[in-house]
Amino acid sequence: MQKPLNIMRRHPLFRAFSGEQWAAFVERIDHQALSAGQALFNEGDIATAFYFVSEGAIRCFRSPSGCGQPMWTVYGGEFLAECVLFGRSNQYRMSAIVLKSSLLFVIDRAVYQQFMHESFDVYRSVLGVLNARLNALRDRTESLACHSSQVRVARYVLELLAKGNATRLQLPLQKNEIAVRLGLAPETLSRVLRAFQDRNLLKVEGGTLIVRNDNALEAIAYH
Repeated sequence: MQKPLNIMRRHPLFRAFSGEQWAAFVERIDHQALSAGQALFNEGDIATAFYFVSEGAIRCFRSPSGCGQPMWTVYGGEFLAECVLFGRSNQYRMSAIVLKSSLLFVIDRAVYQQFMHESFDVYRSVLGVLNARLNALRDRTESLACHSSQVRVARYVLELLAKGNATRLQLPLQKNEIAVRLGLAPETLSRVLRAFQDRNLLKVEGGTLIVRNDNALEAIAYH
């Protein structure tokens, strides 16, 4: 358990904790093991906790008109439902179901908020996370509203390239999920990737992406 705790410790939500605060906080974290197909919570449930996914994958979705619509997937090493810290609503605004066997750290909302109230540094770190989320949402909204499908895909590939620092990349999401993230139909994403392959800018091998001409992709993305 120590390795995922160390990963969680480096997240901005916990980076401001002193050693003493962190030790006290870890004692109040619970663990939860779930099997594929289990519901973690449903939209409208009372939001008593948020989660750190240590292992596995959780699908999050909202249900307009009673028809479930997938939104995104949270994988090991990522947080889930931490937005319950930011607003006044005490309900989850989405549902979450386990895609494959998962191990989660369960973080009580009231416990974390107590640390926020007692430490300005912790409170400021939460504001920093919120600010980063807002900036990312603004950038994504701008991209969806103003840019062509080729620009969106090129920028996404360059983001992956910057994070991975290698030309051979493992796609972090299924292609249909990438399409949703970029505001594209799955067939549009496939068409753009084929066009990039035809121009020898990249190559897709299953879930692996091989970048062959990042300069050309950058020219598409930002010029």
